[in-house]
Amino acid sequence: MNSLLNKLNGAMIRFFGIAGVILCVLTACGQSEIPNDKLVTAYSDYVVARYQIADSAALRATFDSIAVAHGFTPDEMQNELRAMSSNGKLMRAFYDKVAARLDSLRKASSSIESL
Repeated sequence: MNSLLNKLNGAMIRFFGIAGVILCVLTACGQSEIPNDKLVTAYSDYVVARYQIADSAALRATFDSIAVAHGFTPDEMQNELRAMSSNGKLMRAFYDKVAARLDSLRKASSSIESL
C-alpha cells in the first residue's frame, strides 16, 4: 500500500511540476495586457506628425525618426504595432492610452496658446 501511495505521490509531483513549468512558459511568452508606454508615446508623436505632414515620403521619414528617437528601429516599431493588432484587448488599451496622451498634448497646447 505504501509503495502505491509513493508512486502516486511521485506522479502527482511530476504532473504539477510539469504543469507549473508549462504555465510559467505560457505566461512569460504571452503578451501583457498593458500597452508599452514607450510605444504609446512614439505612436502619439506619429499621429501628431500625420496631421502636420501631407507628403507621404516626408511622413515615412518622420515615422523613422520618431521610432529611433523613442528607442526603436522603424521595423521594430512597425512590428510591435502589428503584433499588438492581433490582441483586441491590448489594442483597445493601447488606443485608449494614445487618445489620453493626445488629449493631454492638446490641453497643454491650448494653455500655451492662451498665454
